[in-house]
Amino acid sequence: MSYKSILISLAAVALIATGCNNPDDPKEPDNPVGPVLSDLQIYFGSDEYAAEAGETISIPFSIAGVEGKSLTLAATADNDLAELKVSNDATYAGNIKFTAPYVMPSAGTIKVTLSAEDKANSRSTLSTVPVKVAASEPFNAVWLSDMKSVALKSGGSFKVFFTVTGVEPDAVVLSTPTATVSSGYSSSVTMTSKNEGYVTVTASSLTSSVEISLKAQDNFSRSSQISKTLEVVAVQETSGAANCFIVAPGQTKAINAKVKGGSSEPLEFDNAVLVWQDTRSLIRSVAGSGEDGVIVVQTNNASGNAVVAAVKGTEIVWSWHLWVTDYNPDAAPLVFTNQTTGVTYTMMDRNLGARSEKAGNADCFGLLYQWGRKDPFVGARGIEEDVLINKYDIDNNVIPDRVLLYDWSVMNPGDQNIDLAIQNPDAYILAKSGSPTGSQFSDWVTTEAADQDNDLWGYVSKYKTKYDPCPEGWRISPTAAWTFRKLYKKNGNLNDASSYDNTYPWYWDDKKDGGTDAGFYYNDSEKGIKYFFPLAGKRDNASGSQNGTGGGCDYWTPEPQNKYAMVEMFAFGNPASETGLRRDYGFSIRCVKDYNY
Repeated sequence: MSYKSILISLAAVALIATGCNNPDDPKEPDNPVGPVLSDLQIYFGSDEYAAEAGETISIPFSIAGVEGKSLTLAATADNDLAELKVSNDATYAGNIKFTAPYVMPSAGTIKVTLSAEDKANSRSTLSTVPVKVAASEPFNAVWLSDMKSVALKSGGSFKVFFTVTGVEPDAVVLSTPTATVSSGYSSSVTMTSKNEGYVTVTASSLTSSVEISLKAQDNFSRSSQISKTLEVVAVQETSGAANCFIVAPGQTKAINAKVKGGSSEPLEFDNAVLVWQDTRSLIRSVAGSGEDGVIVVQTNNASGNAVVAAVKGTEIVWSWHLWVTDYNPDAAPLVFTNQTTGVTYTMMDRNLGARSEKAGNADCFGLLYQWGRKDPFVGARGIEEDVLINKYDIDNNVIPDRVLLYDWSVMNPGDQNIDLAIQNPDAYILAKSGSPTGSQFSDWVTTEAADQDNDLWGYVSKYKTKYDPCPEGWRISPTAAWTFRKLYKKNGNLNDASSYDNTYPWYWDDKKDGGTDAGFYYNDSEKGIKYFFPLAGKRDNASGSQNGTGGGCDYWTPEPQNKYAMVEMFAFGNPASETGLRRDYGFSIRCVKDYNY
């Protein structure tokens, strides 16, 4: 090819490249095209995102290369239950509104893809970002109470309450659960809310046990089935009413649960449970019948203390102390006549809840009480240990000690914590730290003296109240019953180390041998009985912890003293001291034969 031919060919190529098909007129292209557009690119605000099941999050994005053109945007996910909505501005910067599936059986990653298309210019792109979604709450049917037994008679019925978890989102629809029961029983299911209800079981004939099964399903094809077997105890006749009952080991007690304590105020409940026991396997079973107003407690051959409760729905509505012991309080009581009033008092020979009246170990300590409360608290495990003894549930698992701190800042004038105490018989109640102006925390009931109840233990009305913690026929000893403490003689001064004269009825013995622990004794020489008053310590009013064990003790009286309550104080240098102390302490109790104060 000649040099001229090569130049002509190169010129033709150049004209074609500029859009001119006519080499003779390069200013007039036959097929014009616009400038070359850059590629579209999608950028997310982060490399990945996270969401809870059912949660809605925003995924910001921007798109490069738009150059003023119109785009079509669309978002998709690789999980059909995820919800997506795209919004953007004129520059195609925007957000993907991502709603995670309400049901995620396990945690997983959902890939969200955004596509952008410029149809007019035949451009498109897409980009994917992962969203880590946490597992949703499991779909489970759960029994709400730990009831192990039920008290029944032929034709009687009872309720077993349940809840179903994992159904809170509106998108989840729970079908009415179905229940089946053992032969001889019938059942029906009632829902009280979207996820809670109860099974009513009716006995046409009594068997030794009844099995209950419950199946729940939802609109996501999830299902859960639970079952439980309850021991059936025949309803028994009751006698008397009180907040404390003495029961011999191995015996059965039928509690009159028609009323609250020893009052005539009616009580409604569904079933009964064990709150705690201070000896493993002390309680064999606790069975309640709300229809008959009876709670039947079966004990094993052991001694100790337990608290059982009547439950309505899932809330404790009343509770009782079972003092499981061979003790007969009428066998050898301390009897003393007040020389000023001429009134004769008959006092138990041991602390309320004690396993023994004798010195030698912590069995003589008994239980501790906040002033005005009917329910007891455990004390020290050893004669010089500030460590609480263990409490156990019906399966012998250790139960942690509980302290409830009420918030004074949200209490209104007249507010009281009595209902809180009834619903939480195992919880020591104290005010939170800090004090409002002009108020002192002297009471678990309230922060204000004007709102205190001075008759919780009946000293004002003179009658035994429904909150009295002593057994039927007994009540808390008043100060007038303790005047025998004045019958002492101490060699030297009260605050020195000199000994007490043990020829006097009331004396201190600090021997640690021969089974005798430090403490006070009252010697009834006519009966030949020495009544021991151990140094059980106390529960602290700031923390609820045990302290002072082996160094002193205090006994509540039912008497208010301004915003405090009267206490019989016991220590080496306090043979007969009485004073008013805060009502939120935990002190010992001695009961006396019932009479009007």
